[in-house]
Amino acid sequence: MDAWATGGTFREISKSKFCELQIPLPPLEIQNKIVAEVEECKNEIIRLKRAIEGEEKNIQLALARVWGEDEFHQSKD
Repeated sequence: MDAWATGGTFREISKSKFCELQIPLPPLEIQNKIVAEVEECKNEIIRLKRAIEGEEKNIQLALARVWGEDEFHQSKD
């Protein structure tokens, strides 16, 4: 790519030269495997975020019990 760059102040590649670039891609089968793996990772992140939210609620409930807030809220009902 450096051989395609022109310019004195700063080197740049023209749009027409850039459009001539051929970027190698893995075969479609491998691309699909990569996508499937990324999707699995995204689903795991979602699952873990939900688990964290649940544990944060459990912490809040435990703290409320320690400070007696659950009794206060129950007596209001």
